[in-house]
Amino acid sequence: MIGPTPYSSQQLATWLAERVGLEIKVIFSRAMGQPVRGQRRGKQWELRLHRAFEEAPEDVLESLGRWLRNGRRSKQACEKLDQWLEETIYSQRTPRKTARRSGKGEAYDLDDSARDLWDSFLESRLAPDQRPHLEWGLRQPSRSRGGLRLGSWDAHTNRVRLHPVLDDPKVPYWFVRTVLVHELLHAAYPPIRDRGGRWCPHHAEFRRQERAWPDHEKARAYEREHLPKLVRAARALGRR
Repeated sequence: MIGPTPYSSQQLATWLAERVGLEIKVIFSRAMGQPVRGQRRGKQWELRLHRAFEEAPEDVLESLGRWLRNGRRSKQACEKLDQWLEETIYSQRTPRKTARRSGKGEAYDLDDSARDLWDSFLESRLAPDQRPHLEWGLRQPSRSRGGLRLGSWDAHTNRVRLHPVLDDPKVPYWFVRTVLVHELLHAAYPPIRDRGGRWCPHHAEFRRQERAWPDHEKARAYEREHLPKLVRAARALGRR
């Protein structure tokens, strides 16, 4: 039985193999971005796990085994594993420090775009010292072929970053502003845990506020129609 004493990779591999009926090789790492990675090599699973699994409780390891055997069909096992990863690994990550970039782009200035929102749409939801830093991402080619993340909010650094493909006069200003509003709403209405203990970024109150933005539906329609063109433009960024 797996107990509080740390187990070697071979011991853990044997323990898992006995329970799931698969040939398993375990490699420990310190990768916090992907603490669980599984790859099938012939008849053997190569499992790369964060070192925290050396002392993981047995119910977590049982969940890991069910995930190996059944994948995402083991809903409860996945939820248990996700919750343990959040509490043990993700919450311990130190945010990577990167230099702040400018919100003043070639076509649009994000600070100017947000200036009237604090006392209107966002109704001073965020105090001046809580407002996110606004910046454009690096103008470098994207490798995406289908989807494109147009914006993000980083809770650790409190930054809102928009994809530079939007910093183009051909992209309507109201659409850029709608993407900006979406990310600012993440800061104003942060993720909450649902009944299953999972983090929910687009919870009911967030959705209610998002739908209240006048250009919300128009922006969704624009994105559906123009996303392929935006993806192509993003792949060409930074090229001569």
